[in-house]
Amino acid sequence: MLLGARAGDNAQLTDIAEALGWPCEIKRADASGFALSPPWPDLVLSAGRHTAVVARQIQRQSQGHARLVVLGRPRASLDRFDRVVTTPQYGLPLRGNVVDLPAPFIGEHPLDEATLDAWRQRFAHLPRPWIALLVGGDTIPYRLDERTATALGREAGAAARSRGGSLLVSTSPRTSASASDALLAAIDAPLWSYRFGSSDDNPYRALLALADAFVVTGESVSMLTEACMTGRPVAVFPLPLQRHRKARLQHALERRLGVIERVAGSRGVPRQQNRLGRLYDEVVAAGWVKRERCVEQVHLALGVAPLPEGLDHPPGLSPALLAASRERALQAIREVVQAERPVS
Repeated sequence: MLLGARAGDNAQLTDIAEALGWPCEIKRADASGFALSPPWPDLVLSAGRHTAVVARQIQRQSQGHARLVVLGRPRASLDRFDRVVTTPQYGLPLRGNVVDLPAPFIGEHPLDEATLDAWRQRFAHLPRPWIALLVGGDTIPYRLDERTATALGREAGAAARSRGGSLLVSTSPRTSASASDALLAAIDAPLWSYRFGSSDDNPYRALLALADAFVVTGESVSMLTEACMTGRPVAVFPLPLQRHRKARLQHALERRLGVIERVAGSRGVPRQQNRLGRLYDEVVAAGWVKRERCVEQVHLALGVAPLPEGLDHPPGLSPALLAASRERALQAIREVVQAERPVS
């Protein structure tokens, strides 16, 4: 398993490895002095572009013995990998070796009852329902600035007040100090808060276990998925887009040409595409075009709604269906390992 710089990717790789239950060796692909040498693994798990490069080097040096499974978007030709486990925000075309999940592969990490009881005592003075506000931050092309954080605080606070409840707020490594300040200052409702990196215990797992409902910033598909896995109501707060000039031009051309529409774009099967859509599909599959992340596609797949409607209904994708999608990914990986290897 090749770990990289992104904590979310590493968490998914770890969850997959644990679910497979096979002997596993962990390497950091971004570490200096990392040497490639036998014995070669049967399977290499990686995520994204940088670790995928190392994975392909291992496969070449092993003369095809090592099979490759990459998560997300490798930004290389899809046919160079045995399996690509992806999610809708990356907009990859459908291929025989692509496993398109509705949401990231995330395992369950329950807390013991004694720990949960301790957290219940911390929140006991607050009126219910307890609404967990899980806050992310800047990630291209989405931005959480002070103005957006203020709007989030006001809307989440109003939702809590209208239901006679309270907010349990947790920020993340991507939440800036200025955004945290603006968010908390805007909340006019009973409140318990945690700033990521403070000396207090991180409440994230406890909030997943104890909250009656969730509000999650839209750029964090991992937090949205974990909230939806609880089966309780989940509302999404979309963050505004802030595209750079090149991204704005590409987005405008895609929309203008119609190559990313459902009928003609890379998400459909070839018969649903026009000629231009099929060409664009091939370009994306070859890794020549880097498509912009579009987390709204995950929102649709999960069936989550914005505030305030999202707090009145459970997510559209049930925990059982999420579990079934994870099992589908695991089975696809097992098939890769079980396939015959070339004779050296």
